[in-house]
Amino acid sequence: MLRLARGHSTARFVITAVPHDTWVVRISAPASADFEVNVLKSDGERLTLLETTHQREACAITGTRLHCFLRFAIGANQTPGPWTVIATKRTGPAIAMRIQITFYHRGSE
Repeated sequence: MLRLARGHSTARFVITAVPHDTWVVRISAPASADFEVNVLKSDGERLTLLETTHQREACAITGTRLHCFLRFAIGANQTPGPWTVIATKRTGPAIAMRIQITFYHRGSE
């Protein structure tokens, strides 16, 4: 669980990306939250995963929760190693959110 303080707030955590063909990102947060999620890869490249929770093609509200699902296709990125996931909330109350990144090899889905 990732916690972001009241107002403008940023939280980070590190994951280990394994060699992969595709990967998916799942995010769950309070429906009222507006934030962005980026990744800083081991080779220094910065990827924007979610610019805003208002991206309705990636996010939907169910009751009081916001759920986002993003899929990155074959060849989109194959950089293994440590990645820093960065979530930035623009404003609003403190929130607790969950970000899950899953890597897949071709044929393992």
